[in-house]
Amino acid sequence: MSEPVSHLMRQLLKALGANYPIRIACAVGLSQMAGLLSRAWHLVDPSSQFANLAVATSFWTYLAIFLPLCFVSILLRGNGAPEAAIEQVNTIEMIMRRSRLSQAQCGLIWRSLLEKYVSAARPDLAVKPNLVDAYKEVEVEIAADVPPK
Repeated sequence: MSEPVSHLMRQLLKALGANYPIRIACAVGLSQMAGLLSRAWHLVDPSSQFANLAVATSFWTYLAIFLPLCFVSILLRGNGAPEAAIEQVNTIEMIMRRSRLSQAQCGLIWRSLLEKYVSAARPDLAVKPNLVDAYKEVEVEIAADVPPK
């Protein structure tokens, strides 16, 4: 597959929510439950027009209803931080609360974590990159079937 086509496929899958498989799985599960509940409702009250309509509704219709609902928090989120980063920060905050550190200790921990993050994110442009290490990293990622960052 050519590079532009591969890039287009990755972007299309990303737009369809491939980065959030848990949310998609929740939407599928909710759609299945809605279908089962509508069939049960129809068995309990077969004379109800709404129950008849709910039974006639397909799984794909329920999925079209629940899928956007599972992504509402991402769409309305204003800070733009990735969900994985938010989960990591929440985990760190929970650990710090449970360890009952002082305010000064918490500040030191956050400062050291921020410095590590910034130093890891900021490339040193004065140093020529080692292509052998980059090649080895790609080999490891391909062997582990892990998508590049």
